[in-house]
Amino acid sequence: MKNSNEVPWPYLAGLVDGEGSIQIYKHRETYEYRLKIGNTDLRLMQWLISNVGGKYYTETNRNPSKHKTLHQWRTTGINNTKKVLEEIVPFLVLKQEQAKILLEYFKAESTKDREVLYLKLIPLNKRGIKV
Repeated sequence: MKNSNEVPWPYLAGLVDGEGSIQIYKHRETYEYRLKIGNTDLRLMQWLISNVGGKYYTETNRNPSKHKTLHQWRTTGINNTKKVLEEIVPFLVLKQEQAKILLEYFKAESTKDREVLYLKLIPLNKRGIKV
């Protein structure tokens, strides 16, 4: 990651709000987290890695005649993910609550505490119209 003062955190927050996701998911009997941004432009993935770190994956495109290839950038490591979240939280509009829950997750001391946070995040990440 570049020097923290050099990263345009408001821009990154906008990317997370618009094209990103903040997740806690259950994997067997444990809980894991993910902060990611999806986009079809490889230049964005390269920018993210050079400015914030992390890594990206390219998803297999099942119908290239209709869809561009999708790239998924993810943070790597708890410390990097915490740093990114702490910096972007003040600028998030749509996903601020999810970011705060994930920051709580990093402080959770038990599987039961993680379960509560996981269940709290599920309705916030549901697709469709919010009622």
